[in-house]
Amino acid sequence: EEDVPVSDYLCEALVSADTESGLLEFLKKGTDDELMSYAVNILNDKTFRFSSPNGIKNLTVEFNIIIEEFGVKFLGEVINENPTYTVMEIDYPSPTLENDNYDLFIPMASGLEIKNANLRDYNFNAIYPSSHACMQYFAVYDKIRGVYLGVEDGDGAIKNFNVNSKNKVTSFKLTCFAPNAGKSKNSFKMYGALNLQIFNGDWYEASMIYSNFVTKSAKWLPKTTKKGRNDTPQKFKDVALWIADSLLNYPSQGENGPTSLLSGNDKYDKNYWVDAAIELKKQLNVPIAYHVYNWHQIPFNVEYPHFLPAKPEFIEGAKNLRDNGILVVPYINSVSWETKDHLGGYQENFENVGRLGSVLNEDGSIQIVNYPQTDKNGEKVQLAPMCPSYEKWHDIICDLTTKMHETLPIDGIYFDEIAAHKARLCYDKSHGHTLGGGTYWVDGYNSLMDKVIKNKPLNAYYFTECNAEPYMKSFNGFLTWWWVYNEQVPAFSTVYSGFIEFVGRFTVGKKKDDFEFFKYNTAQSLHYGQQIGWFKPDVVYNVEAMKFLKPIVTLKHKYSWLFANGKMLKPPKVFSNLPSKKSSPALHFIDEVVTTQVSSSLWQSKETGKKVLFLTNISKEQAEIELSFNSKKTNLPKDFIYKDSKYYYKSIIEPYACIAWEFNDVNEI
Repeated sequence: EEDVPVSDYLCEALVSADTESGLLEFLKKGTDDELMSYAVNILNDKTFRFSSPNGIKNLTVEFNIIIEEFGVKFLGEVINENPTYTVMEIDYPSPTLENDNYDLFIPMASGLEIKNANLRDYNFNAIYPSSHACMQYFAVYDKIRGVYLGVEDGDGAIKNFNVNSKNKVTSFKLTCFAPNAGKSKNSFKMYGALNLQIFNGDWYEASMIYSNFVTKSAKWLPKTTKKGRNDTPQKFKDVALWIADSLLNYPSQGENGPTSLLSGNDKYDKNYWVDAAIELKKQLNVPIAYHVYNWHQIPFNVEYPHFLPAKPEFIEGAKNLRDNGILVVPYINSVSWETKDHLGGYQENFENVGRLGSVLNEDGSIQIVNYPQTDKNGEKVQLAPMCPSYEKWHDIICDLTTKMHETLPIDGIYFDEIAAHKARLCYDKSHGHTLGGGTYWVDGYNSLMDKVIKNKPLNAYYFTECNAEPYMKSFNGFLTWWWVYNEQVPAFSTVYSGFIEFVGRFTVGKKKDDFEFFKYNTAQSLHYGQQIGWFKPDVVYNVEAMKFLKPIVTLKHKYSWLFANGKMLKPPKVFSNLPSKKSSPALHFIDEVVTTQVSSSLWQSKETGKKVLFLTNISKEQAEIELSFNSKKTNLPKDFIYKDSKYYYKSIIEPYACIAWEFNDVNEI
């Protein structure tokens, strides 16, 4: 605070850091500017060493401090020369932040802005990388300024993030798992650096700080040009709508299926999954891609990874869909082995092959994940996550995908769970990776996909579940289905637009009949740069939904070039006379979703500098709106008023309106 002398904060620290004769006298007389300058000189590029914790000899932690214009970076190293002790984990030196009023940014899903976090009892705990922690930065800010906390690790090592907010205080425990944990003398450098930085703004400005790190240091960024990614087929860049559905079960499959996607009023006619999709394509007249489940003869979540052979009706139906211009992409699970697949009579099964590649706990037990489906004995299914360093697993997935392309009429493959499944600490010495912490989880899956991609047909499209950042270069798209939280902000789009396609949102299953939820998420998908949909094709039978849907997917298709190569700018502020509505939570979430009726976004082409302003009204009523955004003066229509480096727009927007304004401004590229 401006009225508190800097010396009150620095004197004790500086005396501890430098014991030169006369220093204390200087501190008593120096001005705040002189003290700050002296502090920078004392602390910058210095190493602080902490030795013998609790009397444990030959164990030292060093932190190198680098002071920058608006912040400070900490680079840590553990020097463990003790023959008895092992280091299991170490925390980055994170602050506790306190203020009377602030919001908190969390890197989950598209990004969450926890409003008024100072007044809420909020806890966040997640393993990185995973669907719950898809990036490595946080921020706390009030209406003017904030603090950015970024664990800037371009290798994507396994970490744990814990944030607690209560009674106007937010504390951070950001943990680096030690490589070779369990072994003595496991010295190592902490992955990346903790960057603490002061900034003016909110989640968007914090995201731009992280974006700067990503573009300079992240190993997961794919190669791009000003037109976007060359390894993504143009026909998939042009997709305006994704649909998803399951084929009917065989009697041998029981009642197993993708439970989250199923609804009581789903269509179950044998030919529906093809006929409805073709009719939808005719009515919307935009490029459509189809994510197909249950195409295999094995039960869902049972007898994995033995996906072939396919159901004959899938082969016939996929041919028909492709003949009608619909792209077909089937599902496989690419991270787990079902532990009782021997019941299916497979010679190569979990007991004799899969167990060797399973993730091993420190106590020698195998990690297991329970699922709701049932095996042939009627028992709940247990899937074992495979360690991605297991070479045999690479061979199995490579062989499967190669045969799928050779035998099935498909346009790509969906690799379930890779960017959703949390990274796991594995202690199996036979896998050849560092035990416990390290980068092997990300390295292993990227290595697996490198091998798969070598046999990938030229125009095939590969995507995976959710959006954990370090798998980005291995896939053309992320299935962003669970970007349906309350308090979302488009932070992931801000950082990664133009680097990967974002596919759809969850509006099926138990949310299928929630029309307000459907409209809100469809409109938000446009603004976030997502390809619209991931609905079931029976949306074609809903007259009101089709009336709402057609202008949005038409606009999305018109600007597919922009979303494929563009960047998201700070969203405009928009107000309307229409009150927000509330919707029940989706999936396993617990918070109601506040659905605003009018939304806006601002995008810019990296190739031409052209900007496009989008505005939607999801209500059946007219909306009186006021909109503003920062910009240089440009060629917008006269009803956009320019003042103090901002544009202001006030108007009445029609029901179900979906509007775009193009204007030229190359100053922000």
